[in-house]
Amino acid sequence: MAEKLLFFDTETTTGWFDVALITEVVEIGWVLTEGTSVISEGQSLISSIIPINSYTEKLIEISNNMLADAPQLHDYFPEIVRQSEGAILVGHNTQYDLRVIDETLARRGHTITPWYEEFANRPYLDTMHLFGKIMPNAPDRKLKTAMSYAGLDPELKKHRALPDSQFTKDVFFWLWPKLAKMYEVETYSDFVEAWRGKKPRQQLTLL
Repeated sequence: MAEKLLFFDTETTTGWFDVALITEVVEIGWVLTEGTSVISEGQSLISSIIPINSYTEKLIEISNNMLADAPQLHDYFPEIVRQSEGAILVGHNTQYDLRVIDETLARRGHTITPWYEEFANRPYLDTMHLFGKIMPNAPDRKLKTAMSYAGLDPELKKHRALPDSQFTKDVFFWLWPKLAKMYEVETYSDFVEAWRGKKPRQQLTLL
């Protein structure tokens, strides 16, 4: 059976650049693949107790008013976790997305459930670092830059969760043959072990 990968991305109240501030998820997007085939994907706005700041609102084109009827992350996310059980997580700047998901759930007391425990123990990969390994002389490791190297139009890059998840998928599958050859592996699981093993996530800061 082909291995599953869950590509995912979040948009947050402060944007990834301001990690010192209290930050919560306001949108999550995901693409689930089996092998290289997409089997499901989705996106949802997420209600937040922290308002989106004015800079981020313009950047991601999500207003606080748009979140009024959005679900809570702990109501929307468990079904994605169940659908993708056992899948390797893949993102671009994955540690940031995982940290914000963790903190959004922990702030509401939802990190003690069985579905979260399974999710929290999954191995993960980060196309930001993988791209840097394959293209060390690239000007930066932004997703937009990685897209251009992968033959994708960087002008299509938007600060929205589902499109960025889809582009992360495309970049990863462009990188995969190069990574598999470099590390002499055939499966994603073998590559995870070769790349970093099951490195623990950053500890929650709960700002």
